[in-house]
Amino acid sequence: AITRLAGNSEVTNNLAAWDVHIVELEVKPLAEYIGKTLVDLQWREKYGVNIGYIKRGEKLIHTPGRSEVLMPYDKVGIIATDDQFQIFKPVFDSQEIVVEEDINHIKLGKILINHHSPKKGLSIRESGIRDKTDGLVIAIRRGDERILNPESSEILQVDDIVWVVGNRKKIEKLNIEI
Repeated sequence: AITRLAGNSEVTNNLAAWDVHIVELEVKPLAEYIGKTLVDLQWREKYGVNIGYIKRGEKLIHTPGRSEVLMPYDKVGIIATDDQFQIFKPVFDSQEIVVEEDINHIKLGKILINHHSPKKGLSIRESGIRDKTDGLVIAIRRGDERILNPESSEILQVDDIVWVVGNRKKIEKLNIEI
């Protein structure tokens, strides 16, 4: 939603003569530029736009300096011509691409280390279980002993049952390989 700033009418009228407007936009929570300084973003140099102010909750930052950063939900007063604004708006609106993962992709799985397992005698780190499952080894059952949150240096032994939380398909695939 674009809201034209209803500010000082003299300023607004003078800007209009140059076909320049102040348009307030809100920073999206996953915007790619969050936390980068204005000087690093180089929006003035690349797109010809200026930032007149940043509203952060109750705080108003007038003519923010080069080292200012933008945060989620900031309201930003962009000073630009219509043409500059049309080119710049998609840049401002660009967001980090997040692939939504279904919770069903995550599984608590168990992996049995047997006599034939190439992982026996290796530490959890050396075994690569974490990388191969996008997961976390949360426990090892060794006979009657339960090792909760084992160190990555823990050595896997024959008949260990290794409990892993991770990617369902990868855990199932690893079970076949181990």
